[in-house]
Amino acid sequence: MIDLNDMRKKGYIIKLQGREYTTHAGLLATAHENGLEGVWVEMVSWDPDARAAVMKATAKGARGTYTDYGDACPQNVGKMIANACIRMAATRASSRALRLYLGVGMTCFDELPGKDPEPHNPVPKEEVPKRWKNVRENSRESLFYNKCVEHGIEPELGDFIVCKAKGIKSVKELDPTQIEKAVWWLDNMPENEMKKHEAEFLGEVE
Repeated sequence: MIDLNDMRKKGYIIKLQGREYTTHAGLLATAHENGLEGVWVEMVSWDPDARAAVMKATAKGARGTYTDYGDACPQNVGKMIANACIRMAATRASSRALRLYLGVGMTCFDELPGKDPEPHNPVPKEEVPKRWKNVRENSRESLFYNKCVEHGIEPELGDFIVCKAKGIKSVKELDPTQIEKAVWWLDNMPENEMKKHEAEFLGEVE
């Protein structure tokens, strides 16, 4: 059984408006501590007109193999990340798969909707390659997401910090080399500085 008190001590569980939530980075770190071999994310559907994405994630390791799904569109994410729906859907899918792997029932912060979702009609899976060829492999957003996950950084928090620091609207504006450097910068950021950015990201700074 996963020790939630240990996760709290390590900062893997945060409190927001009186309720506790796990963090994506915390789930990932805890899963690695419990034999995780890797998390594989793939696209199920993507509607470029509605910017609605559905992703599937599979977590595999010593505790078994678990799969779950995540969706995101501008109607169910925060305004600051409405242009990063593919990455948010991937984060939500991987967070859910990791929660299943660990047996943690607590909701992950990244799963929280920006507001109530509205119905949409995703493009059928077989149409995805025609509408956005190799989006998962070639997208700069996906590259940033995967690099953040690789280094145990919450992708949405990393996106917030990098965009603010560079004065850009999206990490899509960065080339692959710049993305590598940005993730290295995040990975080497002092813990106290990272916590200040996290507090601002969560809206805890007045």
